[in-house]
Amino acid sequence: MPTDYFKNLKSKILNEVLSLEDELGSNAPILYNLIGKNSYLTPNNYFEDNLLKIKSFKARPTRVLYFKVASIAAMLLVLVTAFWHVTNSTLPETSLAENEILDYYIGNDEDIDSDILLEISENYEPDFDIELANVSDEELDIYIESILDDLNINDFATIDY
Repeated sequence: MPTDYFKNLKSKILNEVLSLEDELGSNAPILYNLIGKNSYLTPNNYFEDNLLKIKSFKARPTRVLYFKVASIAAMLLVLVTAFWHVTNSTLPETSLAENEILDYYIGNDEDIDSDILLEISENYEPDFDIELANVSDEELDIYIESILDDLNINDFATIDY
């Protein structure tokens, strides 16, 4: 820090301000002319004249009330329509047989939690007469052949008798 910095600071700031005042006159002459004038003065009878203007002013009727009433009516119409739609609409009924649900779970077992499958299988009691009544002999033969094709002789070696 230079020596006598704070002693010379006051004069430096004052010189800068005075030089700005000279530049202000060339850059902003209107602002320069306001220096030394009281900018808070009002013209003579300013408040009296404005008071007369305010008292003589007649307000025009506004349409704000109309718009408020119209918006409230529109909002009530929307709410009543929505309530009516919700209470009177019926969801499509889906009646899936338990067998169809179980078939879906069996076919998509990799996507389903094993606890859900265990719970379903505990509550499931198949009716073999009904299930096999709709299956033809050819379909049964194809099913048995597919099982036999998948069997390996080594699978029988692991069976405990």
